[in-house]
Amino acid sequence: MLSRARDGHPPAPRTVAGPPATGEPRVDAALSPLGELDELPVSEHPGVYDRIHEQLVEVLGELHSAQTPAGQGSAEQVVG
Repeated sequence: MLSRARDGHPPAPRTVAGPPATGEPRVDAALSPLGELDELPVSEHPGVYDRIHEQLVEVLGELHSAQTPAGQGSAEQVVG
């Protein structure tokens, strides 16, 4: 028998929300495994986080390079 909410309607199905969209498809793709963590044993979570981190470092580095005008370098360079 289905349980009913106080208003007499069946409760809404539970949905697992993934991470919010960032507007950058490659970042969204890298973050998508976060929505699957509930299905994995906790012992596998560090590997998922490591892969996500590696992908984000790569994508964000590419995005930073694309936005830095030629000859300006990065903020990490030391002016001496």
